[in-house]
Amino acid sequence: MPFYARIKTRSTGTASKGSPGQAVNYITDDHDSKRETLLDQGEVEYIARTGEGWKADLEGGEIALHGSGKLAGLSQDEMRSQFENDCIPHYFPANGSTPTTGYKSITLTLPKEVSLYAEGHRAEVIEAMYASIDESLKAAYPNQIISAVSAVHTRNENGEVHCHAHVLVSKFAQDEISGKWGSLNKKCAGEEGRLKEAWTKGFCREIQLRTRIEIEQRKDGKAVLTFPDGTRLEPLNRNSRRDMEKEIAP
Repeated sequence: MPFYARIKTRSTGTASKGSPGQAVNYITDDHDSKRETLLDQGEVEYIARTGEGWKADLEGGEIALHGSGKLAGLSQDEMRSQFENDCIPHYFPANGSTPTTGYKSITLTLPKEVSLYAEGHRAEVIEAMYASIDESLKAAYPNQIISAVSAVHTRNENGEVHCHAHVLVSKFAQDEISGKWGSLNKKCAGEEGRLKEAWTKGFCREIQLRTRIEIEQRKDGKAVLTFPDGTRLEPLNRNSRRDMEKEIAP
């Protein structure tokens, strides 16, 4: 999977993750890292080529929130409280309609090659991801004072290596100039395209600053990693697993 960005708007009572508070509880629960890691032989060999830093032990427990926009620099409890407050409408539309409490749920991913590299350089990759999230949200919601929290996970629901970020953005924000509240749904058309572009460019730059690793994303979505000494780590061969699955279950 290449760099990927998806946005869903959810409202209390209709969302699969429920209220803003329930959504925060979901993204801070590190449940996926407690599952057994499933790797095919190609992935094991790929990890082995990235150096001795890779560790097989998985870290469980609650994931600390990262705050963006209004929530940057706040304590964990303050972030939770302010985020839930900003998901509630603080204005009355001129047409007399009633806005519903809600938030935007964003998923941001990295190519599998980068996720595997992150296993041995977790601190640098997570730091680069959070810096890129801040930048990406500014690009997606220009001129808006947003409230957002995020958490990075290193596993998917099957326990496989999959470095990704869950980002929650309150549906309502204040205009930077007027200070008036409004819905992001009406103010920020085209947000997903801006978000994906900023996420891709931002992470490649941020990880290079921290590790001097260059990431080249090919047209097919696969990533080539180039190390400081000039060594290139070619993409994973994903065909072997697919071919095997077709033979077992045509």
